Amino acid sequence: MTPEIREARRRHWFDDPLTPVEGARLYSDFMSTREFHKTSVYQELSRPLGVEDMVRLWLDPLGAGGARLEFDRPDRRFRE
Repeated sequence: MTPEIREARRRHWFDDPLTPVEGARLYSDFMSTREFHKTSVYQELSRPLGVEDMVRLWLDPLGAGGARLEFDRPDRRFRE
């Protein structure tokens, strides 16, 4: 990850809809592709990295320590 991407991540942390919760969540759970493409998270983070969708699972639903698993895809084709 480049220093620019790391800085953008810090700036847009509170814009990210995948906040600590119980269970896995995807960007596509919250917004359409068009809506996602309009966000600063997409423009400055996901787009440069080729990410079209991400699933995030917080190891602690309260977000303690920030421990989480993240998997991303270049399309919106996660399957259960």
